[in-house]
Amino acid sequence: MRVWYRRGGVGERRERGHVVVMLRQFASIVAAFWGLLVVIGPGTARADGDDFFLKTAKPLGSQLIFVGTVRDDAGNRVSGALVTWETVLVDGEQEEPTSAGTYSNIIGRFRTMDVADVIAKYGFVLDPNRVTLVAAKPGYTMLRSLRRTRQSQRMGLVEIDFVLKKSAETPPDPK
Repeated sequence: MRVWYRRGGVGERRERGHVVVMLRQFASIVAAFWGLLVVIGPGTARADGDDFFLKTAKPLGSQLIFVGTVRDDAGNRVSGALVTWETVLVDGEQEEPTSAGTYSNIIGRFRTMDVADVIAKYGFVLDPNRVTLVAAKPGYTMLRSLRRTRQSQRMGLVEIDFVLKKSAETPPDPK
């Protein structure tokens, strides 16, 4: 059944479907706009307001970046834990230990800088088998670490999760 209504001048009739077609066109324009925001929007945002997560022109296979989570033995997120990577730089017969660290964020996640890039700035070649990672926070002891990537993968993005246990000698936080 078609419904006719009078619009405009005398005797001019249009179908109510005309309004429905216009609404559908408007809805498709709005959907296209939101789709464009979803595609372009995340690319323009920067985490923590710096270039920490920007992609580089280097292939991932020549980088060594550690990511993961820090939790306590009950499964709760641990924020503010210091995750430190350590390695020994070898120059002939001379060995020089070096390390750097990052803190876990409020949801317990961490990401280190590119270890291979840091070592290359010192003029050394990275041996990924000599890199160790530890997590520490006052009032906690490290219980275990779990490497989630393949053991054969030495370079690239390496995911490691840490489990910390509250120390018995420290009082609980008053929070």
